[in-house]
Amino acid sequence: MGKRVNITYSVEIEQMSPEVYRLIERAQATLAEIYERSQHLDKKYVLTPIMLEDLVMIRENLAKIDYNLGDASSLIEGYLRYEEQGDTSAGMPEEVSQATAQLQRQVNAFKEAFVDPDPSHEDATEKL
Repeated sequence: MGKRVNITYSVEIEQMSPEVYRLIERAQATLAEIYERSQHLDKKYVLTPIMLEDLVMIRENLAKIDYNLGDASSLIEGYLRYEEQGDTSAGMPEEVSQATAQLQRQVNAFKEAFVDPDPSHEDATEKL
């Protein structure tokens, strides 16, 4: 199975239902593929490369289903949080503001670790 990267993206409110349903349909289709493939597993091939290949494919597809359902769940959770807030403009700027402030504090702490105006302190490179 290929490497995966988590991303965040926005979806228009009107596209939430179709997007979630698309993810669910993809999971259902993959599940149908697994079921179809599993119907052809033969006991006489249990300890063979053929069985190993089939089991690897089934496990990879189960992981794909889990990713699709996880993405659908995340979208639903985000939508439910949005619905709880009522006003979309109320929640987002505060979150962005908090994240920006936290990031700024981290940047300042990082700078302070390497640039100390007090000459009585050790050279920053000596600390490393």
